[in-house]
Amino acid sequence: MAAFCATEGGNAGAGEAAGATGVPFAASDPMEWIHCHIARILTRPDERVSGIPGPIAEVVCRPLAKNDEDRYQTAAGVEADLRRCLGRVLINRLVARFRAMSGVWKFCAWIAA
Repeated sequence: MAAFCATEGGNAGAGEAAGATGVPFAASDPMEWIHCHIARILTRPDERVSGIPGPIAEVVCRPLAKNDEDRYQTAAGVEADLRRCLGRVLINRLVARFRAMSGVWKFCAWIAA
């Protein structure tokens, strides 16, 4: 398995954040951009754009964490979190369908009675 460089993860996170919510920081000159990346905390995508699930926002923000140890250390970590998010979405859809069907079955039982 290939090593995953934290810098590469940060670059990917910046791209994900910009793609999901627009440019994460606004600056007018190179020194201000450097300040943004060092000192400012990224606004979470789910706080900037409604409809982005919290777990997805976490995956997007984690590569941009200020501390190295808070970032993904491997690509496998990113993949595992994305798979976890997908699993939650699928489970939530299944539960929603079950609840909808539960109402249908109650209605049918009421008609049959």
